[in-house]
Amino acid sequence: MQDEILAYTNFVIDKHKLREKTNVNSKVVSAHYQDVLGTWYITVENGEIYECEYLFGAFGVLVDPACPTIKGMDTFKGTQFHSAKWNTGFNLNGKKVAVIGTAASAVQVIPAIVKNVGHMTVFQRTPHWVMPRPDRPFKAWERTFLQIPLIQWLYREKLYWSNELRMVAFAKFPGLMKYPEKFSRNYLAKKIKNPELRKKLTPNFGFGCKRVLVTSAYYPALEKPNVSVEFDGIKEITADGIITSGGKEIKLDAIIYCTGFNVVNFVPFEIIGSKGTNILDTFSRGMHAYLGSLIPGFPKAFLTLGPNTGVGHTSALHLMESQVALAIKIILEAEKNKWKSIDIKESEEKAYNDMIQEKLKETIWVKGGCKSWYQDKDGKNRVIFPDFNFVFRKWAKHPDFSKFNIEKK
Repeated sequence: MQDEILAYTNFVIDKHKLREKTNVNSKVVSAHYQDVLGTWYITVENGEIYECEYLFGAFGVLVDPACPTIKGMDTFKGTQFHSAKWNTGFNLNGKKVAVIGTAASAVQVIPAIVKNVGHMTVFQRTPHWVMPRPDRPFKAWERTFLQIPLIQWLYREKLYWSNELRMVAFAKFPGLMKYPEKFSRNYLAKKIKNPELRKKLTPNFGFGCKRVLVTSAYYPALEKPNVSVEFDGIKEITADGIITSGGKEIKLDAIIYCTGFNVVNFVPFEIIGSKGTNILDTFSRGMHAYLGSLIPGFPKAFLTLGPNTGVGHTSALHLMESQVALAIKIILEAEKNKWKSIDIKESEEKAYNDMIQEKLKETIWVKGGCKSWYQDKDGKNRVIFPDFNFVFRKWAKHPDFSKFNIEKK
């Protein structure tokens, strides 16, 4: 699968001649806007500076690994690493391994390595709702059939709308979540025979409040004879392993942190906008943007997957495409009219985000009774878009230029 994805990526790069337009291994350290010229200056790690008319922030969301601070972790003599920074030189075969975390990263890692390790100890803080993965390989005749453009279009429409309709339960009528929750409970009962383990794997919050995990391999992996699950917290890490809150000492060769990513208020490098505005100051009370794309005080700058553009029910690509289309329309209009700068009005951006937060109050992400990585320190959901993808596309399709501060050249 990895080889297939890489081959497709290279195909797209070559098809659109992107290779000669891309600077790889160039870590950006800062982006500064120059008001007089209406220009952005990008500085990379080697000291080179690039000048550009427009800035597009496509630096992703799940890119900054979140690693917990645990007493004694710097004393551990074995190997330890975050799942997003996998130590490819470490041989897991026959080793005593701890996996800390049981969310989306962990349910991929645990089944993948369980057959190799000598023993695995899984540390769970919070159980998650799990649904089986319905995927299967396409048959040869299906692959042939799907080469027909009309059939391909119909199949994609079917996938899109079957996913999009889930938003009815996520955001419009959260009470409907009791039906997939019942299915998930039955799936857990079917796969986990140990009643005590089953009880501890059952969440105490509403289905969908946290990210639902889609996997058919996780529960079977937990019942392997070389796997044990610890529900006590971790008191400390020692040179030889982990001591639980209950005083149990577990000897280990390796610790793998499946502890997710820093998402809320994540800014990968220094970004200074108009009049010296630092984006960290702008986000000091929570990250926000108009259509998850435009931030007041940062003219001619655009984001993909910015604040409140995450999805819990379908593919994020649909929203990203809408954001790219929005940026292109704004850029074309600015070039046509010879605008030196274009910047979303603060009042318009605030009104938009107030509306988003109001919509979120009626969703499962707020009503579900959980604390998730979607929320900031004040409990506000800064990640999820609380409506259908087609609604976002409609909002982004025709930018209203009366909502912008515009300065001509």
